[in-house]
Amino acid sequence: MERIFVAIVLFAFLIGYFVVSRIRSRKQEETRTGGLYDTIWDSYFIRYAGDLHPFFVKAVGWNESHYDPNAVSSAGAVGVMQIMPIIARAYGGLQVDENVDERKNPKKNIMSGCLFLNFLYNKYDKDQGKMLAGYNRGETKFDPSLRKWGSNWLEHQPTETKNFIRKVFRDYGKLVDLTV
Repeated sequence: MERIFVAIVLFAFLIGYFVVSRIRSRKQEETRTGGLYDTIWDSYFIRYAGDLHPFFVKAVGWNESHYDPNAVSSAGAVGVMQIMPIIARAYGGLQVDENVDERKNPKKNIMSGCLFLNFLYNKYDKDQGKMLAGYNRGETKFDPSLRKWGSNWLEHQPTETKNFIRKVFRDYGKLVDLTV
């Protein structure tokens, strides 16, 4: 009887050790990816994704700012989704002036970014690559190159835009793989 008890205790210990090591391994993977999986704003990505997969929109937010609501680019884009003032006003009606900048509000920033992404998704016939190029470069820069280069548009984009597209798809894949 005592041997059975010892065997059960040993078995429970081994199971506990295995579970803890898996949790540590998962946390190390999250650390290696820099927090791609971790955000307190998942409900906003889910709520506002529209026609896009929430993980896809989340991958955009990660690559734009690493989910930093206070991030500001050299071009003046702000927040998690790196929204320019004209986009914030047009897609979500955010107030952006000398007194108030609602782009720093994560919920409103993600909503605005998702509205704009969905607009681009439909504008470019549901082509996610073109949508990302338009989002990253801006329509006024991307549209002329799309007209000029047609189906070869990607090879004629700046390196920054090509890298952005590649990284968003890569991180989207990581997020989807996590759920499988």
